[in-house]
Amino acid sequence: MGKNAMMDNDSWLNVGLSHLFDILLLGIITTALCIPVVTAGPAITANFDVMFRISLKKESSVFKQYFIAFKKNFLKSLVIWLIMLVLGAFIIFSAVVSLGGFVSMDQPVRIGMIIVSIILALIYGFEITYVFALQARYENKIMTTILNALLVSIGNFPKSFGMLLMTGVLVALGCFIWGLIPLFFILEFSFVTFFSSKILLSIFAKMGDDEAAGKDQTAQSEEE
Repeated sequence: MGKNAMMDNDSWLNVGLSHLFDILLLGIITTALCIPVVTAGPAITANFDVMFRISLKKESSVFKQYFIAFKKNFLKSLVIWLIMLVLGAFIIFSAVVSLGGFVSMDQPVRIGMIIVSIILALIYGFEITYVFALQARYENKIMTTILNALLVSIGNFPKSFGMLLMTGVLVALGCFIWGLIPLFFILEFSFVTFFSSKILLSIFAKMGDDEAAGKDQTAQSEEE
């Protein structure tokens, strides 16, 4: 007798709906914890931690695991976030100076500053796409994590650009539809992060992460 997709807890439908609920819940929790600003780094790191678990099909309580990861990575993620805030402020200042016309400068110099600002913004986008994911996945010193994020992002440029583009679309929409900014944040920290976690795990697998490559699960299945 065939399984009833609605009644069977292990059916593809119920499992899919459960994962969908978990992903949306993560987006809401992360958005709420980003509101104080100072806790954004730990919140994003915890979000990646649980998204990796969902992608790897590691069963656990989403809510409980989120706050375990939040507490575990709090200090390092906070420091990384503060560094990223300072770098972001510098890039914004550079862009305002080059585009705003507040400082008198020759046209070639202004064009040069605009180009540099665009390059810095792109590098910054790559950095912030990876740095909290690496913090969630690996235990390293803060500056090592920041440097690794830069190197890995540049080394995987097409995938890095694709992940950054997903975020960029939501940022662009937020600039035009201010009233939906909270929704865009939730979408960023739910579906965008989920799809990014899939891409990131494929990158980590090539770097030698056996669990990301599914080798740990395969070995465990063979033992059973």
